[in-house]
Amino acid sequence: MSRRIPWGLPIAAAAVAMLLGAPLWPALSQQPARPSQPRRPFLPRFDPAPPRGSPRPVARRPSSAPRDVPADQEQEGEEIDGGGGGGEVGAPSPEWARTVEVQLHGAPVRAGPDDQSERRGQVARGARFPLLARRLGQGCEGGPWYRIGEAAWICADYVWLSANAPAARAYPGIAEAEVVPFRYAFSAVDGTRAYARPSDIDIDDYVETLARGWGLAIVARRSHEGQTIVRTTRGTWIQASELRWARPSEFAGARLAEVREGMPIPVAWVRRGGASTYTTPGDRRRVGTLPGRAMVQVGDEVREGTRSFTRLGDGRYVETRLLVRPERIAPPAGVGPTDRWIDVHLAQQTLVAYQGTEPVFTTLVSTGRRAGSTPRGTHRIWIKMALGTMDNVEDEEAVAPYSMDGVPWIQYFAEDVALHAVYWHDRFGTVRSHGCVNLSPRDARWLYAFTSPTVPDGWTVTLPTARDRGTVVHVR
Repeated sequence: MSRRIPWGLPIAAAAVAMLLGAPLWPALSQQPARPSQPRRPFLPRFDPAPPRGSPRPVARRPSSAPRDVPADQEQEGEEIDGGGGGGEVGAPSPEWARTVEVQLHGAPVRAGPDDQSERRGQVARGARFPLLARRLGQGCEGGPWYRIGEAAWICADYVWLSANAPAARAYPGIAEAEVVPFRYAFSAVDGTRAYARPSDIDIDDYVETLARGWGLAIVARRSHEGQTIVRTTRGTWIQASELRWARPSEFAGARLAEVREGMPIPVAWVRRGGASTYTTPGDRRRVGTLPGRAMVQVGDEVREGTRSFTRLGDGRYVETRLLVRPERIAPPAGVGPTDRWIDVHLAQQTLVAYQGTEPVFTTLVSTGRRAGSTPRGTHRIWIKMALGTMDNVEDEEAVAPYSMDGVPWIQYFAEDVALHAVYWHDRFGTVRSHGCVNLSPRDARWLYAFTSPTVPDGWTVTLPTARDRGTVVHVR
């Protein structure tokens, strides 16, 4: 078995440490736990590199403008309004300063102007946020803390003041007509070599090797000495001939029009293997076939002898046993009349998103193969991550090591178990995962926007607050 040198993981670990308030240097020497058997507290792994389409960092402050107002002109704990003069207390912000521009990808954001305040999340490099206020506070050596949103403060160590208008986009950025933020690939052979620089390929001076089937997010492609090489989000270079390209699923669930109170969900999917259709219930002569996983509009169920048939939207009938029809259920305890929540049905491998009692979206999922690996019960989303790495490289008892970089739209709800997109399979509707709820990229992106906590543009990681609690995820 090849052993991978965790090149680039210190950066990711440092990002986690900043977010969770842990000391930085210990984080560099200790990798975070794998998803399936976490240490406590569980620290998810963050990807340090922005995907294609993300804003690029460009310093845009006037050349004559100071980077910051000298800290000795401000009073500890005194809040000072943002730029523009008029009515400011103490040392005013520079007249030209309208925004703060993030210079460190994954810079931490706190609920208050000190490093002991509740953590709120992380933001993307290059994003510009409005400069709403500033205050001196503990844990920011480079100057004051800047308020960039409601209960959202960032240290001057991670930003520059800017004269430009606010500019941030949903993260990760996705090109039009694409379903994922990167092009993905898998190491085709055990021992695939990765290099720090293209020139290192010529002398075979590699920095890490990858086991067969490990997933990589690709950010660049170029020719070198007559061969194609690619750069990954880790910053390493790999020969394209050593890779197998991924084909992310195009599958998508169904958004539901208003479903009246007491009415069943009006869509279903054909089970694997397909189904025959009939003109009338019990008819022995089929009039057509439906492929496996075809989505159909469904109506009433009719019994004919010992068999049950379901009427389709086009008037034909199909045997009910050949359909997967999501169940409509009442909200679990603690869900309000307008709250959004999610129901995951393990036996059916379906997911239904609700607002109050009304179902608004449904799809097929893949949950854990092993009994109990996707925990039943009522949970809440406790962190949302735009991108992350999922692996078991630290599990010494793992029979088959795996590592998947650049996993998009992750929502952890039961400690180390998450809703997230997958780019490595298209078997939704069957158990497949190590415990997480696998979603197609389209569905994961939709749910990431649907749930709370709300993710502001330019944020890469978001945690709930008392006013913006995590969405309930009910697993049964």
